[in-house]
Amino acid sequence: MKFGMSAYAPKRVDTFCGFILALGLALIFPSTIPAQASIPATTMKQAAATSARDLSGVWMVKRKRSVSLLTDAKQEPPLTAWGRAQLKPVKSADPKNRSGSSGADDPHKYCDPVGVPRADLTARPIEIVGTPDEVFIFYEEDHSWRQIYMDGRALPEGLDPSFLGYSVGKWDGDTLVVDTVGLNDKTWLDDAGHPHSDALRVVERIRRIGTDTLQIILTIEDPKAYSKTWTSAPRTFDRKRGYELAENYCVAADSIGARKAETPSASPEK
Repeated sequence: MKFGMSAYAPKRVDTFCGFILALGLALIFPSTIPAQASIPATTMKQAAATSARDLSGVWMVKRKRSVSLLTDAKQEPPLTAWGRAQLKPVKSADPKNRSGSSGADDPHKYCDPVGVPRADLTARPIEIVGTPDEVFIFYEEDHSWRQIYMDGRALPEGLDPSFLGYSVGKWDGDTLVVDTVGLNDKTWLDDAGHPHSDALRVVERIRRIGTDTLQIILTIEDPKAYSKTWTSAPRTFDRKRGYELAENYCVAADSIGARKAETPSASPEK
Protein backbone atom coordinates (compact mmCIF):
# COMPACT_ATOMS: atom_id res chain seq x y z
CA MET A 1 0.00 0.00 0.00
CA LYS A 2 1.13 3.51 -0.75
CA PHE A 3 0.62 6.20 1.83
CA GLY A 4 1.12 9.26 -0.31
CA MET A 5 0.23 12.82 0.57
CA SER A 6 -2.42 12.84 -2.13
CA ALA A 7 -4.72 10.67 -0.02
CA TYR A 8 -4.79 13.06 2.94
CA ALA A 9 -3.85 16.50 1.58
CA PRO A 10 -7.34 17.62 0.47
CA LYS A 11 -8.83 16.89 3.87
CA ARG A 12 -5.99 18.69 5.72
CA VAL A 13 -6.19 21.70 3.41
CA ASP A 14 -9.94 21.96 3.88
CA THR A 15 -9.54 21.83 7.65
CA PHE A 16 -6.80 24.45 7.66
CA CYS A 17 -8.74 26.77 5.37
CA GLY A 18 -11.81 26.42 7.56
CA PHE A 19 -9.77 27.39 10.62
CA ILE A 20 -8.33 30.48 8.87
CA LEU A 21 -11.80 31.51 7.71
CA ALA A 22 -13.24 31.17 11.21
CA LEU A 23 -10.34 33.12 12.72
CA GLY A 24 -10.76 35.91 10.20
CA LEU A 25 -14.48 36.18 10.86
CA ALA A 26 -13.82 36.27 14.57
CA LEU A 27 -11.38 39.15 14.16
CA ILE A 28 -13.74 41.09 11.91
CA PHE A 29 -16.88 40.33 13.93
CA PRO A 30 -15.68 39.84 17.53
CA SER A 31 -19.24 39.86 18.82
CA THR A 32 -19.72 36.45 17.26
CA ILE A 33 -17.22 34.97 19.76
CA PRO A 34 -18.99 33.63 22.86
CA ALA A 35 -17.91 35.34 26.09
CA GLN A 36 -15.40 33.02 27.70
CA ALA A 37 -15.06 34.70 31.11
CA SER A 38 -17.29 37.72 31.70
CA ILE A 39 -16.45 39.67 34.90
CA PRO A 40 -19.14 39.18 37.57
CA ALA A 41 -20.82 42.33 38.84
CA THR A 42 -19.82 41.44 42.41
CA THR A 43 -16.15 41.33 41.39
CA MET A 44 -16.42 44.76 39.80
CA LYS A 45 -18.05 46.14 42.96
CA GLN A 46 -15.27 44.67 45.08
CA ALA A 47 -12.67 46.27 42.83
CA ALA A 48 -14.41 49.65 43.13
CA ALA A 49 -14.55 49.31 46.92
CA THR A 50 -10.86 48.45 47.05
CA SER A 51 -10.04 51.54 44.98
CA ALA A 52 -12.14 53.75 47.27
CA ARG A 53 -10.20 52.38 50.23
CA ASP A 54 -6.87 53.37 48.73
CA LEU A 55 -5.85 56.35 50.88
CA SER A 56 -2.21 56.22 49.83
CA GLY A 57 -0.46 59.42 48.88
CA VAL A 58 0.78 62.70 50.31
CA TRP A 59 -1.91 65.03 51.61
CA MET A 60 -1.86 68.63 52.80
CA VAL A 61 -4.62 70.38 54.70
CA LYS A 62 -6.39 73.08 52.72
CA ARG A 63 -5.39 76.68 53.35
CA LYS A 64 -7.31 78.96 55.71
CA ARG A 65 -7.60 76.17 58.26
CA SER A 66 -8.68 77.12 61.76
CA VAL A 67 -6.03 76.80 64.47
CA SER A 68 -8.83 75.77 66.81
CA LEU A 69 -10.47 72.35 66.72
CA LEU A 70 -14.17 73.25 66.77
CA THR A 71 -17.24 71.03 66.95
CA ASP A 72 -19.20 70.00 63.86
CA ALA A 73 -21.49 72.94 64.68
CA LYS A 74 -18.38 75.19 64.55
CA GLN A 75 -18.62 75.94 68.25
CA GLU A 76 -16.16 75.73 71.11
CA PRO A 77 -15.83 72.22 72.56
CA PRO A 78 -17.87 71.55 75.75
CA LEU A 79 -15.16 71.92 78.40
CA THR A 80 -15.48 70.76 82.00
CA ALA A 81 -14.46 73.06 84.84
CA TRP A 82 -11.01 71.42 84.82
CA GLY A 83 -10.74 71.89 81.08
CA ARG A 84 -11.63 75.59 81.30
CA ALA A 85 -9.00 76.03 84.02
CA GLN A 86 -6.35 74.54 81.73
CA LEU A 87 -7.37 76.73 78.79
CA LYS A 88 -7.55 80.00 80.73
CA PRO A 89 -3.79 80.76 80.84
CA VAL A 90 -3.51 79.95 77.12
CA LYS A 91 -6.23 82.43 76.24
CA SER A 92 -4.74 85.02 78.57
CA ALA A 93 -1.42 84.78 76.76
CA ASP A 94 -3.10 84.87 73.34
CA PRO A 95 -6.42 86.72 73.71
CA LYS A 96 -7.08 86.83 69.95
CA ASN A 97 -6.65 83.06 69.74
CA ARG A 98 -4.33 83.40 66.74
CA SER A 99 -2.08 80.52 67.70
CA GLY A 100 -1.26 78.64 70.85
CA SER A 101 2.46 79.24 70.35
CA SER A 102 2.27 83.03 70.06
CA GLY A 103 2.46 83.65 73.76
CA ALA A 104 1.34 80.63 75.73
CA ASP A 105 3.66 77.94 77.00
CA ASP A 106 3.04 75.57 74.09
CA PRO A 107 4.64 72.18 74.84
CA HIS A 108 5.73 71.95 71.21
CA LYS A 109 7.80 75.09 71.71
CA TYR A 110 10.15 72.85 73.66
CA CYS A 111 10.04 70.25 70.88
CA ASP A 112 7.70 67.84 72.60
CA PRO A 113 5.80 65.81 69.97
CA VAL A 114 2.49 67.41 69.01
CA GLY A 115 0.57 64.22 69.78
CA VAL A 116 -2.80 62.98 68.56
CA PRO A 117 -5.01 64.47 67.23
CA ARG A 118 -2.91 67.62 66.80
CA ALA A 119 -0.65 65.77 64.37
CA ASP A 120 -3.60 65.56 61.95
CA LEU A 121 -4.03 69.33 62.11
CA THR A 122 -0.51 70.27 61.08
CA ALA A 123 0.00 72.67 58.19
CA ARG A 124 2.72 70.36 56.85
CA PRO A 125 1.96 67.39 54.58
CA ILE A 126 1.19 63.89 55.79
CA GLU A 127 1.66 60.64 53.89
CA ILE A 128 -0.54 57.55 54.18
CA VAL A 129 0.78 54.09 53.26
CA GLY A 130 -1.39 51.00 53.54
CA THR A 131 -0.66 47.27 53.79
CA PRO A 132 -3.13 44.41 54.32
CA ASP A 133 -2.52 44.35 58.08
CA GLU A 134 -1.37 47.90 58.89
CA VAL A 135 -1.77 51.51 57.84
CA PHE A 136 1.09 53.94 58.41
CA ILE A 137 0.71 57.71 58.65
CA PHE A 138 3.95 59.66 58.23
CA TYR A 139 4.07 63.29 59.32
CA GLU A 140 6.50 65.82 57.91
CA GLU A 141 5.99 67.71 61.17
CA ASP A 142 8.70 66.42 63.53
CA HIS A 143 9.45 63.60 61.05
CA SER A 144 7.22 61.24 63.07
CA TRP A 145 4.94 58.35 62.16
CA ARG A 146 2.05 56.25 63.44
CA GLN A 147 1.25 52.57 63.11
CA ILE A 148 -2.42 51.54 62.83
CA TYR A 149 -3.15 47.82 63.22
CA MET A 150 -5.76 46.48 60.80
CA ASP A 151 -5.73 42.79 61.75
CA GLY A 152 -8.86 42.87 63.90
CA ARG A 153 -7.12 43.06 67.26
CA ALA A 154 -8.80 44.74 70.23
CA LEU A 155 -7.38 47.77 71.96
CA PRO A 156 -5.09 46.60 74.76
CA GLU A 157 -5.61 47.63 78.37
CA GLY A 158 -3.11 49.03 80.86
CA LEU A 159 -1.04 50.87 78.25
CA ASP A 160 1.84 53.10 79.24
CA PRO A 161 0.72 56.56 78.05
CA SER A 162 2.60 57.91 75.03
CA PHE A 163 2.47 60.93 72.74
CA LEU A 164 0.89 59.11 69.77
CA GLY A 165 -0.95 56.37 71.67
CA TYR A 166 -1.98 52.96 70.38
CA SER A 167 -4.20 52.73 67.30
CA VAL A 168 -6.35 50.04 65.71
CA GLY A 169 -8.39 50.49 62.57
CA LYS A 170 -11.20 48.97 60.53
CA TRP A 171 -13.12 49.78 57.38
CA ASP A 172 -16.67 51.11 57.47
CA GLY A 173 -17.51 51.07 53.78
CA ASP A 174 -14.99 53.41 52.17
CA THR A 175 -14.09 55.08 55.49
CA LEU A 176 -11.08 54.12 57.59
CA VAL A 177 -12.08 54.28 61.26
CA VAL A 178 -9.09 54.61 63.60
CA ASP A 179 -9.51 54.22 67.36
CA THR A 180 -6.63 55.56 69.50
CA VAL A 181 -6.10 55.30 73.26
CA GLY A 182 -3.12 55.31 75.62
CA LEU A 183 -2.33 58.98 75.11
CA ASN A 184 -0.49 61.02 77.71
CA ASP A 185 -1.60 64.47 78.90
CA LYS A 186 1.56 66.32 77.86
CA THR A 187 0.21 67.74 74.60
CA TRP A 188 -2.45 70.15 73.40
CA LEU A 189 -5.46 68.99 71.44
CA ASP A 190 -4.86 71.66 68.78
CA ASP A 191 -2.78 74.77 68.03
CA ALA A 192 -5.21 76.91 70.01
CA GLY A 193 -4.33 75.14 73.24
CA HIS A 194 -7.47 73.13 73.96
CA PRO A 195 -6.48 70.70 76.71
CA HIS A 196 -6.94 67.01 77.22
CA SER A 197 -6.15 64.49 79.94
CA ASP A 198 -4.72 60.99 79.90
CA ALA A 199 -8.29 59.68 79.56
CA LEU A 200 -8.44 60.96 75.97
CA ARG A 201 -9.81 58.65 73.30
CA VAL A 202 -9.71 59.77 69.67
CA VAL A 203 -11.63 58.24 66.76
CA GLU A 204 -10.57 59.37 63.30
CA ARG A 205 -12.80 58.81 60.27
CA ILE A 206 -10.65 59.12 57.17
CA ARG A 207 -11.97 58.84 53.61
CA ARG A 208 -11.57 60.12 50.10
CA ILE A 209 -14.26 62.55 49.01
CA GLY A 210 -12.67 63.00 45.59
CA THR A 211 -9.81 61.69 43.49
CA ASP A 212 -7.39 64.17 45.05
CA THR A 213 -9.33 65.16 48.19
CA LEU A 214 -9.21 63.57 51.63
CA GLN A 215 -11.41 64.25 54.66
CA ILE A 216 -10.73 63.59 58.33
CA ILE A 217 -13.41 63.90 61.03
CA LEU A 218 -12.43 63.49 64.69
CA THR A 219 -14.50 62.29 67.62
CA ILE A 220 -13.14 63.33 71.00
CA GLU A 221 -13.96 61.51 74.22
CA ASP A 222 -12.34 62.76 77.41
CA PRO A 223 -14.62 62.91 80.47
CA LYS A 224 -12.00 64.79 82.49
CA ALA A 225 -11.60 67.66 80.03
CA TYR A 226 -14.95 67.65 78.17
CA SER A 227 -18.48 67.34 79.51
CA LYS A 228 -19.57 65.11 76.62
CA THR A 229 -18.18 63.30 73.59
CA TRP A 230 -18.05 65.61 70.60
CA THR A 231 -17.28 65.47 66.88
CA SER A 232 -15.09 67.97 65.06
CA ALA A 233 -15.83 69.91 61.95
CA PRO A 234 -14.36 68.09 58.91
CA ARG A 235 -10.75 68.77 57.90
CA THR A 236 -10.13 68.61 54.15
CA PHE A 237 -6.81 67.77 52.51
CA ASP A 238 -5.54 68.10 48.94
CA ARG A 239 -3.29 65.48 47.38
CA LYS A 240 0.25 66.62 46.58
CA ARG A 241 1.24 64.37 43.71
CA GLY A 242 4.96 63.80 43.33
CA TYR A 243 5.78 65.39 46.69
CA GLU A 244 8.34 63.73 48.95
CA LEU A 245 8.20 64.40 52.68
CA ALA A 246 11.10 66.55 53.79
CA GLU A 247 13.22 65.92 56.87
CA ASN A 248 11.78 68.24 59.47
CA TYR A 249 12.78 68.13 63.12
CA CYS A 250 11.93 70.48 65.95
CA VAL A 251 15.11 71.99 67.41
CA ALA A 252 14.50 74.37 70.29
CA ALA A 253 16.03 77.80 69.78
CA ASP A 254 18.81 78.73 72.17
CA SER A 255 16.87 81.81 73.16
CA ILE A 256 14.08 79.73 74.66
CA GLY A 257 16.40 78.26 77.24
CA ALA A 258 15.62 75.36 79.51
CA ARG A 259 12.06 74.43 80.38
CA LYS A 260 10.83 76.07 83.55
CA ALA A 261 11.37 73.86 86.56
CA GLU A 262 7.80 73.71 87.71
CA THR A 263 5.30 70.97 88.33
CA PRO A 264 2.86 70.75 85.43
CA SER A 265 -0.84 70.75 86.24
CA ALA A 266 -1.81 67.14 86.77
CA SER A 267 -4.90 65.56 85.31
CA PRO A 268 -7.82 65.23 87.68
CA GLU A 269 -8.16 62.00 89.56
CA LYS A 270 -9.37 59.07 87.54
